[in-house]
This record gives sequence, structure tokens and C-alpha cells, in this order.
Amino acid sequence: MSAYTQGLFNESTLDRATIRRYSLLVKLGYFDPASIQPYRSLSWSDVNTPASQQLAYKAAVEGITLLKNDGTLPLSTSKPQKIALIGPWANATTMMQGNYQGIAPYLVSPLQAISAEPGVTVLYAPGIIGQSDSTNISMPAVTAAAEDADVIIYMGGIDESIESEGMDRINITWPAAQITLINELATYGKPYAVFQFGGGQVDSTFIKNKKAIGSLVWGGYPGKTRYHSVHADHI
Repeated sequence: MSAYTQGLFNESTLDRATIRRYSLLVKLGYFDPASIQPYRSLSWSDVNTPASQQLAYKAAVEGITLLKNDGTLPLSTSKPQKIALIGPWANATTMMQGNYQGIAPYLVSPLQAISAEPGVTVLYAPGIIGQSDSTNISMPAVTAAAEDADVIIYMGGIDESIESEGMDRINITWPAAQITLINELATYGKPYAVFQFGGGQVDSTFIKNKKAIGSLVWGGYPGKTRYHSVHADHI
């Protein structure tokens, strides 16, 4: 209203926006009887059905995006492998839901999923202590895992502690401590993949340009589904 009273836009702009909005509602059957609209006839019995779980699973798998790959991915499980799984998202559960989530029937973390793979030994270290924006890094466990591993996977990014609706970001950079940790892991000279989580934009140019990081995968908020996308036979 303040913008309107200041004359920053014409009333015709409001008319056009309103027509578009209500035209879509008409097309979607918003004003039709619920009896002839399948989505308005849904009840609690339609929640968490096998079909909806399968759809959530499909969304999680197909939503994950490969942004960079020099051949590091997919990993092979034809022989035993030690995987250093590092980062604040590596053992994420509720954090994977983001916001506007319902009650999840189950939550499986990347750590749980990868640990269940035959022939894989997971060397887990959170690295970042606390939320994704924490500045606290615990290096001893990270160093031990990276030195002993055949492959290094970093799982980080941003979460609701950084990008909730009640907070406005002033930049799109990775949290400083995570940048330090990502760059440190690149010095080990081993196959190395970074998984980026969170819904908002993050500038990953430094990962794209660093040759020592073989792969970059965007995961968003993969939600309640079984974390199949990070199983060793898929990555």
C-alpha cells in the first residue's frame, strides 16, 4: 500500500496481477465444488501412502544435480573402499527437511545410508562443530579420516540457521569455516567430491575452479526420503 500511495506503480499493474492470479485459480478449479476436484477431496488417509513415499523418493533422487565431475563419480564398490565422510551435513536428519515439512515417518542420514553399503568403511568426522554457520572446526578427526581414506566426500552448505525466512542473507558465499575445511581436504590428493546442500543460492566458483576437487553435487533439502542418492552404488 505504501508503494501504491507513493505512485510507484499504476492501478493497471494491480489489475493485471489480479487477473492473472484469479485466472490461474479458475483453471485449477479453486471455485469448483470439492466433489469434482480430486486434490480438494484429499484426507488424512492420503498422507504418507506408499505412492506418496515413492513420489517423495523420486523427487529427492531426480532433484539432486551434478554440477561438476572429472570422473570421480560414480564411485565403484567393486573392491572395498574407505570413505572419509566429512562436514556438517554428513549426519543430517531433521536438517534435511528444511522448512514447511510434515512429520517424517523416518529419516535416514547420509552417514547411515553409506555405512550400510557392503564393502564400504566410513570414516566420519563432522569437522564443523555446531550449525552450518559455525566458525568452530575440529581438525584432529578430520585429519585422521582424510589420511586413512581412499575417497573423500565433503557434505556441507547452508541450512535454516543461515537462510530461514526470518533471516535475510547479505552474501551468497559459503560459510568461512567450511571454505577453510573444503580447501584443506583438497590438499590430500585423493578422489574428492563435495556435496552442497541448502535451498538458497551459494557461490561455489572456488570449488568449480579447484582441480583437486573432482566433483560437485547440489542436493538442496532432500527431505524425508531414504537418502538413496548418496548410496555408493549411485554416487
